[in-house]
Amino acid sequence: SLIFIDENGTSDDRYFTTFNQSNGLADIFYNGDDISYLGYVDRYGNVVFNNTGNISTIYLEYIVVTSIGYWTLDGYVQFDDANDHGQNINIAFYTVSEKLRIENEVLDSQLMSEQRDVAGYGYISCCAILLTSLMLTIYGFASRGGIPMAIGGLLSFIVCPIIFVIPANFP
Repeated sequence: SLIFIDENGTSDDRYFTTFNQSNGLADIFYNGDDISYLGYVDRYGNVVFNNTGNISTIYLEYIVVTSIGYWTLDGYVQFDDANDHGQNINIAFYTVSEKLRIENEVLDSQLMSEQRDVAGYGYISCCAILLTSLMLTIYGFASRGGIPMAIGGLLSFIVCPIIFVIPANFP
């Protein structure tokens, strides 16, 4: 399809294209007082006008993507179109490595597994510390002369979450 621009640089909606299924062309029309046929765009991108009475200026800008070669297994670019592309040619490469993608997935999976293990050990040790301090507190208050042990257990029961749990939840 084509986009028609007027002298002010805005889109001119009086011109439009429609794809003609029967001959594989995009027909160009002008919708002024009546709709008139102006020409067509063929499958190679050639624009052919047969009625230019309503067209004062034509400016065409287009991008053509053509395969001009391939990337060899040795890492070289092989041109095979037998055309002279001038002194400079810009080439954009996009590659996908299936091997690298699989390696990254394996490394990500291992990292996630290690993170789950560390988190699990952290939860177990945190619970064990709290249970131990709770047992020391109960045993200290229940036994004769165990008040210092009870106070130490109670202090560890209160301080342990402040030191270990709360900082772990902040980035």
